[in-house]
Amino acid sequence: MPVYHSRHNGSNAVSVCGCPLVPLKTGCCPAEDLLPPLLLWASLMRLKRSGLVGHLGWHSGMMKGAYVRVRGLRARSELNGRYGSILRWIPSAERWEVQLESENGVPVQGTVSVKGHNLQEICPELETTYMSRVLANCPERRSPPCFPMEFREACENKSWPERLEPDKAWEFLLNGYMAATELRWQRTLSEQHSPQTSRTCFDGLKIGDVLPEQRKQHDFHHFRTNFSNSPPNTMSISANSVYVAVGFNDLRVLLDASIQEQATNVRFVGIDLNNFAVAKTLVIAAMLKDVSIPVHDVLQVWYSSTWSRGTFSSFKRTVSALKPPAQKPGIRQLVDFWKSTAAPDLTRCRQEWLQYFVSDARKWDACTIASLVRQRDRLAACRCFLTGDVWDEREESADQLAVGSITMWASHFGSLPLHNADSIFATMNLEDYLPVSDEADSIVQLFVNDICKKLNSIRQLLVEGRLEIEIWQDELTVDSCQLIRQISALSPAGISWSNLLDYTDLASFHAVAARCSAPGSHTTHYAYSMEWVKDVYGITLADWCRGRQALRAALLAELETGKALPAFASKTQLSTLLALPGFGCPSKMWMYVTAMHLHKSWVARFVSQGSATLQNVTLHSLGMCLPFMMHRRFPTNLFLQWSYSRESSEEPAAAKVSKAMESFNVTLGEVVACAYAGEAAVMPVACGDYRQPLESVLGDADRVLVYLTLWIQKCLSVASQAGSADDAARQLEVVAASELPGPGDSGFILGSWFKAGPPQDCQMAKAYLKQLRQETASRLLPMFYPDGQPNKWWFQFSKKKFMNIAL
Repeated sequence: MPVYHSRHNGSNAVSVCGCPLVPLKTGCCPAEDLLPPLLLWASLMRLKRSGLVGHLGWHSGMMKGAYVRVRGLRARSELNGRYGSILRWIPSAERWEVQLESENGVPVQGTVSVKGHNLQEICPELETTYMSRVLANCPERRSPPCFPMEFREACENKSWPERLEPDKAWEFLLNGYMAATELRWQRTLSEQHSPQTSRTCFDGLKIGDVLPEQRKQHDFHHFRTNFSNSPPNTMSISANSVYVAVGFNDLRVLLDASIQEQATNVRFVGIDLNNFAVAKTLVIAAMLKDVSIPVHDVLQVWYSSTWSRGTFSSFKRTVSALKPPAQKPGIRQLVDFWKSTAAPDLTRCRQEWLQYFVSDARKWDACTIASLVRQRDRLAACRCFLTGDVWDEREESADQLAVGSITMWASHFGSLPLHNADSIFATMNLEDYLPVSDEADSIVQLFVNDICKKLNSIRQLLVEGRLEIEIWQDELTVDSCQLIRQISALSPAGISWSNLLDYTDLASFHAVAARCSAPGSHTTHYAYSMEWVKDVYGITLADWCRGRQALRAALLAELETGKALPAFASKTQLSTLLALPGFGCPSKMWMYVTAMHLHKSWVARFVSQGSATLQNVTLHSLGMCLPFMMHRRFPTNLFLQWSYSRESSEEPAAAKVSKAMESFNVTLGEVVACAYAGEAAVMPVACGDYRQPLESVLGDADRVLVYLTLWIQKCLSVASQAGSADDAARQLEVVAASELPGPGDSGFILGSWFKAGPPQDCQMAKAYLKQLRQETASRLLPMFYPDGQPNKWWFQFSKKKFMNIAL
């Protein structure tokens, strides 16, 4: 007989009135919380622009303090400001009224009336007010290191980056520091309501549900990128084999491959539709074959926004000797242009690079610098963000970084625009750097050392004739029959797909991948998905609206102040380089944690869609990288390795998981499972073990199971009196949404089991129990009426009582 224990019994585990929410420091909430009234004012201004409100008054008189009232809760801002406001609900008029207030409480010009009962639906930003109040219960916030001053002092002692405009550079760093200090919470709690998060309005979705596939389009024809924006999936390369990389973008998949020692007769074929990617890769491959060119020149051409004069000379010599394929005019035009163009001016290149970061989309990017533990890493990251320079500090010379990168900044008529300022941080896999973190002066130099070492290895294979590199310009689609036959004819031992599975439906992707495999033998396939998180409900913050705000706030508070993330960083040795949860936008860490918890449902769909090939999909490995949040992309790429086979295996071996996933399971897994208790842990236990006797109540989870058992009993009683399944569904929905007694109420039947706390805790607990009732009822209906008719086993309990009590 199972006995269910509370999931959190440690010193940092605090329940809310007996409900096992993620630990949240309660009972110490001040009567007046810190809450800037300008946040409320900004929300009202947005409502006015959208036409939801009418006249909006404004008073510019000086005030020493400002007040905000939200649903009867009073909060005082300690900030000296000019604006105060009161938000009141007018029951008779069914509207919210916002009134500006002067220092002595006398109303001044203007009120705002907002129609509607649910303020959070018509003014999402005001939900931030509620969330901020809950998060205010957290202990004193961590303080980020002042990296702008560190960088300024370092430049005074050394040198300011040449031709870098100080004002814009300083503005970018200060924006990042401000975001790391204060704005990361406001941005997290307001961005959840962007137009891209409209799926929060879907009905019937539950946390972990996989959304229907939508038609996806790529735009690779319309821009150019200098290098891939993700670490590649690690291929295993052995002797006498062919390996294909489709949509490769650059040769990084070859650099990071695990190549068998003394491997010979290896053939690598890269296929990409983008002329720029193919042309630049041809130049890189040619430079690798020329042993007279230093590898740090290859490094700069590949990754740096600026070049030394030696690199410029090596590049010019290589493109002059390069013979692009005659049947590809786009590639030939690019190579000819690079042959004739002059070196871009360094000043202009600095200005164009910074232009990307002073834009609204990226002006907060520098906040992630504060997450680096070592000062030398923060200084190197500041320089890299501000300049895009990538160079080997060990090879410093007089002509270092004298011109702009031709491939990045020189453009001719009709050339594709640069998509974005590319970041080397997006390509880093920290698992490669942690064992050697002390072997370089900074994290940027670690990247340089790693790439140069791999370039030397590939050069040796090329010079010794053990490796052959071919680059094809072509587009592979489900209709590319000739190209598919060409790839299959190579009998590839492995095929890398980059993230192409993000741009087609999974069934079509599997159909193409299976047709490209070697005939009569097994081909190992490698791919990663960046967009999969958009297909699983519950990964983004926005999915936790509509009754889940308390759980969301609790998990955010736990990620900010709890011990789980530091334990994860320690387990993975990440703490030597990066502080978790860090000082970036918390939504990134939220997505990383929830993605770790919910990826299995998407992987199950990926495997099942392989049935379109009439073959079995065997998953060999699965993983996510460590959360290195130094770039705009969310660190949630899911890496897959699989093969196809017509032979069915009764018990396929379990897929290997990455180090990050292993460490997650033993450090963060319980925290997330507790946050999902309302939907993914408690209710399945309550429904699956209905009426199991409890010998003793050992924790808060047991108390919730008792409450849910009583609720299931009440659902049975209501459903037994309904005329049909639809009628039962309607009645249960009404009862579940009603305000039943809860902790702190005199009529609460389990009042002796659930200890009442402060009023705010009681409200949070009752909201949590209400959500449990609604979600449990929705799960019970299919059990009560599996075929549209009442289930006799369930309804035999409709007139009985559990523990002789009833809700």
